[in-house]
Amino acid sequence: MYTNYNKDTVLIVDDRKEDFDLISNCFIKYKIECIYANSTEEMEDKLKYMYMQLTAIVLDIVGFQKKSQNIENSDFLSHTIGILNRSSLYQGIKIFIASGSPDDYDVIKKAFKDYEVFTKDNEQLETLAKKIKEVGLKKDETIIINRHDNLFEAIKKCGLEEFSNSIIEILKDISQNNKQNITEHIATIRRIHERIYKSVNEMFNLSQKNNFSSINRILAGNRNYNNKAEITTEYYYNDRLIEQANNTIHWVGSYHGSHDNKTLNVRDIDTINFPTIYTLRTLVYSLMEIIFWYSRIYYTNKNKS
Repeated sequence: MYTNYNKDTVLIVDDRKEDFDLISNCFIKYKIECIYANSTEEMEDKLKYMYMQLTAIVLDIVGFQKKSQNIENSDFLSHTIGILNRSSLYQGIKIFIASGSPDDYDVIKKAFKDYEVFTKDNEQLETLAKKIKEVGLKKDETIIINRHDNLFEAIKKCGLEEFSNSIIEILKDISQNNKQNITEHIATIRRIHERIYKSVNEMFNLSQKNNFSSINRILAGNRNYNNKAEITTEYYYNDRLIEQANNTIHWVGSYHGSHDNKTLNVRDIDTINFPTIYTLRTLVYSLMEIIFWYSRIYYTNKNKS
């Protein structure tokens, strides 16, 4: 289940507790919860169990790398950012820099041009708080992309990027039993599914007379329906799985989402036959399997041409 994050939590890494208090007091009115770490080592300890709930990390320009230190490291910033960037778990966490030394602001901003740098005066901290709230609005999307990075890599690989935002929205709503969203999402899944079928049909120059059912059987590995289809078992990592996934999306999508309910004599939406959130989950995970399968076909065929 996807967690619905309603608040923003920030980890502040600063060897001066009074600077942490200054920042956290400014952030209170923005409903930003601040967690303190006095060193890179303590930051790593806290990230192990709380990285999923963080919106951002705010780093001082100098500080302690180890908990036992009492002398600041001048390379604290580059060292700490390096640790954060090397872990795929932390890629969704936005990094900000807060300098307690206005004299070093321009130097730091130039040296770390890929990051937003702020001073610790009230005006700048207010701006930083607003930036964090902006990041928080996109946090769920970032978490989804990072959690399903292999899926979105496959989507990009096989030219389905136009559907990325739709899939993200489906994954956002997957834990919310909103009946209207369920039917809309089922229709979207069916639309993506048909787009994949059309592409495969064109890719292998399948018979023009093939309707969905016959193409489905061809794609599932049953070549009796079209002996001219040049599809071999190298494209299938699980024929039965893809066959069932295709059938499930096609027929559920036909009766719930893609066509007029009255025409298909579907029962009233408040009855037990109306699709549930579990229906949607079944379909979206089936679609994921088909996307992975399709990306292999797309990539193999592209390399042969």
